Amino acid sequence: MTTKGVIFDFAGTLFHHDRESEWLEDLPEPKGNWDAAEKKAFQHRFATPDRLSKGLPAEARAAWERRDLHPDLHRTAYLSLLHAAGVDEPAVRQALYERLIDPSYWKPYQDALLALRKLDELSVPVTVVSNIAWDIRPVFDLHSMTHLVSGVLMSYREGAMKPDPQMFLSACENMGIPPQDALMVGDDERSDGGAAALGIAVSIVPPLRPGNRCGALLSALAAHGLA
Repeated sequence: MTTKGVIFDFAGTLFHHDRESEWLEDLPEPKGNWDAAEKKAFQHRFATPDRLSKGLPAEARAAWERRDLHPDLHRTAYLSLLHAAGVDEPAVRQALYERLIDPSYWKPYQDALLALRKLDELSVPVTVVSNIAWDIRPVFDLHSMTHLVSGVLMSYREGAMKPDPQMFLSACENMGIPPQDALMVGDDERSDGGAAALGIAVSIVPPLRPGNRCGALLSALAAHGLA
């Protein structure tokens, strides 16, 4: 099969949220004085959100399940999750939440730009499909990558979430190709892997920290003849 278009996931695939540097710095009091041990404990708890969400109250749990369909649900879900992770102060929870959706805290994986440039050189169109409840397009603007992407489909605007087939079909329509000519590159076997049901080739990359994941996107493209 000749790959004529590539669908990329956003979080954990092209970009990652930078929680290694400034995310927990200069917060409202009293968390502004978190020591290193407290920060590490919080990061450990917050690193497994799905597991943490299982202990949320029923209303917050319902918001978590549908968080990527509406900004209000997303905010409710993550504020509840931050509380469950040990952030008791409302002002601190709000500050941390705002940083979760702030484009400046999102960084590209080291080979993301190289991968997009390679596809641009090959005249292979790219569409990003994300389960997300805030506008990620400014992230691409911030890193001068917008011109390398032909479309960005976001669940809260589409009214559907991966693995709903419509998300993948819309991406293929955006690129003007049939599903069997597309490649889906993502980090989630369930949501991104759902593209396979439509005959779309799928490559799953590990959602690791940047320093632990070198060249995964380029390798995924090369495995499908896009080297």
